[in-house]
Amino acid sequence: MTAWNPYSIVSSHEDNQRSQEALLRKLSLEGFTTLSAFGVDPSGDWPGETSVLAPGLDLERTKSLGNEFAQNAVLWIGDDAVPQLILLR
Repeated sequence: MTAWNPYSIVSSHEDNQRSQEALLRKLSLEGFTTLSAFGVDPSGDWPGETSVLAPGLDLERTKSLGNEFAQNAVLWIGDDAVPQLILLR
């Protein structure tokens, strides 16, 4: 999950960092351990984005946070370990 570039509108590095820190604070306050990640567009058309994995975060909360941080989609990995792109818009 990322808080970078809300609704795919490129934001400044500083704004993206602030948003990502707010996301990390929320996850920490809710008791989730997080792992740093970096999302990369395989075609190279979109800049990479600092991201976070939050094991144990359920799908509904993942979608809620994605919406709160104005994301078009979130990556979800359930108990079956199969990654799914969940569109929010």
